[in-house]
Amino acid sequence: MKKMLRMIQFSFLENMRNYGIIISSIIPSFVFLIVGLAIKSILKDTDVVSLLLYGQFLPMGLMLLVLSFSFTLNISSFTEKRETKFFDFLSHTDVSKLEFYIGTFAAMLLLFNVFQLPLLFVFLSLVKNMYSHIIPLAVASNLIFIVMYPLGVLISLFIKSLSKVNAIMTPINLILMFSISMPTLFASLLGKEVTAFYKYLFWNPLILLNDFILFEMNVSQKMWLSKEISLLLLFVLFLVFALAVRFFEKEKFRKFENIAQ
Repeated sequence: MKKMLRMIQFSFLENMRNYGIIISSIIPSFVFLIVGLAIKSILKDTDVVSLLLYGQFLPMGLMLLVLSFSFTLNISSFTEKRETKFFDFLSHTDVSKLEFYIGTFAAMLLLFNVFQLPLLFVFLSLVKNMYSHIIPLAVASNLIFIVMYPLGVLISLFIKSLSKVNAIMTPINLILMFSISMPTLFASLLGKEVTAFYKYLFWNPLILLNDFILFEMNVSQKMWLSKEISLLLLFVLFLVFALAVRFFEKEKFRKFENIAQ
């Protein structure tokens, strides 16, 4: 337990030192908050403001934050560690790779919530007191973060250079984001249920977070999938991603041993 806590502290402080990367990661989410504040001061129709804030800006802000920490920061961190042979150093310490993975995961999750909770608090105070939604939304985004985290680790196994991370992840993040936001916007403009096009977006894990946010904020009348099915799907995805990380890490280690021989 002490080693685990030590790893959490080490990873958290290491991430905090890279404040430039963290600031660039949270800016997009807080831009949506700033735009929301501007719209609230311009528009007087609270129904329109609520629809824009909780149907577009809040989901986009939360999904961007999840992507920034579970993908961009996560992949950058692991790619850098492999590039600098950190895992070779780790093998000569009393910390196992599993303890390291759990420690870095817990630190990143903690860092994610440091920024997520203030974002939620301000968003939910813009129109009226809606603080009762903070816990459900925070739990939902944390669950998506947990599922996306091993996927980020998995992707990092195939990126050899830190300089390539942004070039690879920027288009991936844009596809993941706009494949959800644009169909949702079009459905609203066409007068359809916002979940009308979700059946075409089953491949995107973020769709479950967007689905829950819209339902929780009363933008949609019902969820695309029930909460039970969503939780089951998230568990299966997490298991698949975690097992894939384990498999490909073993494969990379086996190939390295063969080359060394």
